[in-house]
Amino acid sequence: MKNNVSVKVKELKIGTMTDSKGHFDLKLPSGQILLEFSTVGYLLIEETAGDRSVINVTLSQNLLIWMKWSLWPVVKRRKNRWQDPSS
Repeated sequence: MKNNVSVKVKELKIGTMTDSKGHFDLKLPSGQILLEFSTVGYLLIEETAGDRSVINVTLSQNLLIWMKWSLWPVVKRRKNRWQDPSS
């Protein structure tokens, strides 16, 4: 379970955050409501609420961001080595 996930009603200015257990409580208008779940380092998930009282989603890590930051020190070191082959 992930805490501090933003839960927003798409195209409306209402939303909330998940608690330490990954739970949230949000009063929704009637109709087919599309919810957006997002947090740093994870892909945005859109889920239709419908008439459900419980909505379970699984967030997936954004591997592109993870790869960029985890490989950055390696690329930087190699770049420095290649800049001056005489040293």
